[in-house]
Amino acid sequence: MLLGDAAAGDDPAPGAGRPAEASEARFRLHQATAAYLMAVAADRPLLVAIDDLQWADTASLGLLSDLALLLRGAVAIVITVRSGEGAAAVHDTLGLLGRHDALRLPLAGLDPAAVAELSGLRDAASVAALAERTRGNPLFIRETLRLAEDQGIDRALTGVPEGLADVLRRRLLDLPARHRPAIDAAAVLGTGADRRLLAEVVADASGADVDEALDAATALRVLDEDLRFTHDLVRETVYADIPPRRRAGLHLAALRALELRPGADLAVLARHALAAGSAAAAEAVRWASATAGQAAGRHAYEDAAQWWRRAVEAHGTLPGADPREHVELLLQLVRAQLAAGHGFSARQTRAEAVLAADRSGDPLLAARALTSLDAPGLWKFYTYGDVELHTVRRIEDALTALPEGDSELRCRLLGCLGMERYDGSADPRCDTATAEALAMARRLTASGEAGPELLAITLNARYLGVQLPEHMAELDAIGEELTRLGLPGFELLGHMIRERTRIDLFDMAGADRAAERAGVLVERLDLPWPRFQHLIWTGTRRLLDGDFDGAGNAYAAAAEAGERLNLWHTSNTLSSALLTRHFAMGDYDGAEELMAHYSPFPAHRQVIGVLIGDWRGDRTAAEAAREQGWHPLPRDFGELPGLCLQGEAQIIAGDHEACALTYRRLLPYEDRIAFGAGTFCAGPVGYYLGRMAHLGRAAGPETARAHLDTAAKRCAANGLTWWAARIARERDRIAP
Repeated sequence: MLLGDAAAGDDPAPGAGRPAEASEARFRLHQATAAYLMAVAADRPLLVAIDDLQWADTASLGLLSDLALLLRGAVAIVITVRSGEGAAAVHDTLGLLGRHDALRLPLAGLDPAAVAELSGLRDAASVAALAERTRGNPLFIRETLRLAEDQGIDRALTGVPEGLADVLRRRLLDLPARHRPAIDAAAVLGTGADRRLLAEVVADASGADVDEALDAATALRVLDEDLRFTHDLVRETVYADIPPRRRAGLHLAALRALELRPGADLAVLARHALAAGSAAAAEAVRWASATAGQAAGRHAYEDAAQWWRRAVEAHGTLPGADPREHVELLLQLVRAQLAAGHGFSARQTRAEAVLAADRSGDPLLAARALTSLDAPGLWKFYTYGDVELHTVRRIEDALTALPEGDSELRCRLLGCLGMERYDGSADPRCDTATAEALAMARRLTASGEAGPELLAITLNARYLGVQLPEHMAELDAIGEELTRLGLPGFELLGHMIRERTRIDLFDMAGADRAAERAGVLVERLDLPWPRFQHLIWTGTRRLLDGDFDGAGNAYAAAAEAGERLNLWHTSNTLSSALLTRHFAMGDYDGAEELMAHYSPFPAHRQVIGVLIGDWRGDRTAAEAAREQGWHPLPRDFGELPGLCLQGEAQIIAGDHEACALTYRRLLPYEDRIAFGAGTFCAGPVGYYLGRMAHLGRAAGPETARAHLDTAAKRCAANGLTWWAARIARERDRIAP
């Protein structure tokens, strides 16, 4: 690992702090590492060599990514990685390094001349056969030559199986059977083996048998003098051939021996305990939990989530285990998943925690589990349009069971209830529950019974529960307040809210200032979801300027970020944003492919279907909508752009009565931009009112001209010159 365990000692206790604060601490750690390397490089040239990057953990990959930016070429870094191996995060890191002009040197197999030099063979035919058989792989070449020492080159070339493992197994047959236990134990221990430890694992009190086995393995070049296998593939082959029950027993013996050593690595203990199976399940929970805490301490949240999951799974196998302890492990996993940006996985884990809490018989524990999704969130932690009614009922039951009066848990439950009910129906309980929660949070904070974190969580709940056009001023104020609470993650959320609300309120300069600050925090905190969301906003902001190429580039970057996330509903958001671009350009070529991911609501699909059909010269969808009626639009963050586009569809369909109703619904928001929280922006509402008044016959031509004239002036005053010109052209088409 590039990050040493000592880094964890500088941070609060594992699990402490918010995900965003931890991310900021991680970035400071990376800055300190870069400063140290630059200080060393100031006196003499410095080369940092990193071998086998495909085995790096996520914390090390994050450090390497930041070093590429922070060092700015002051230190030379050489990395080796096996082609095609490693997790997706490894290849993401390589891609990032490539954007910093890293020099790539692909290493192909050795050519015949190099094979001849390595092998020492003088016969050209044998060299050619060896090169062809091994494809120039140095390890394959060496292993084939070692086999040739015993059987001759001709037989080695013709008799070597295609898999290297079979080559190794043939060599291992030369080890006497009495030596295999020690070699098997060495394979189980890996690079941490030493003679005394091996003797303990195989119960060789004197160590004589182990010494004899190690000497024999060294002579056969299975092991090096330092007791490491000559190649990891050798160790992996030996390990794979150990019968499962014996392998588990060796892991258990290794665990028992290593637990007595105060300097043992926590992750090594955890791996041995997990591999030992049911005989060490309790130890697996202990050491996996400790390793997860250590990973969180060095800001390796992906690793922390993986280790918490292993701890949960091991605890689930313990007969008679305390269900309350199981819930606590699951809640630790939720926190790690939120910190890593895995919101949907965290939601699934929350459901597990609630069920486990039920088995404990502790209603307060179940309530804690229900409110565990408390990370800063611009969007809800599940696919929009769904409401988990069973979760809503559980929250309501938990509220009923709590004593009356103010409490942090009641406050959290009320906020959670409002968020859960937000589904496009404008359920009044979203408003009442979050309003009650926010008032309670302010009282608890003012009395000193709660800190700013509760207020931030409740403000976030209020924002998510009442995203409606009539609440826009309040939403903007929520964003402003979040930026002043001194909590970096919620500060970022506040700026990201305001980069959206300010545009809705036609304040482009204010939105751009908020976006600039949000961009700085996105880079500093390195949180994956906010990065994706900010890129979506960037593309939509460029659409307002008529910069279609710039918007496309930003959406492409968002798509790349979304693929790396591999999380919930990025495809829906991207489809919505890309449809926005099609609509702004007036070109729907390829838009039909986006419809499948666009929205779960029939009204949205109906409107887009009419617009695409009209562009293709097909009035089927328009006539069907007029005949069958228009689906009601969801009342949510996308209500204004939805109404604008529905009005356009009604103009196409010639449904003047319906258009007049849409016009009246939009009229109170004439001074707004229908921004749709950045995911679907229709543009200035006044433009659509003018078109509906004129083409939809919702009002007279003078009213239409007035709408358009006001909208054009407002756009010009806010620097939206593309929109100002478009609206002016529309106005000039109306006869005086």
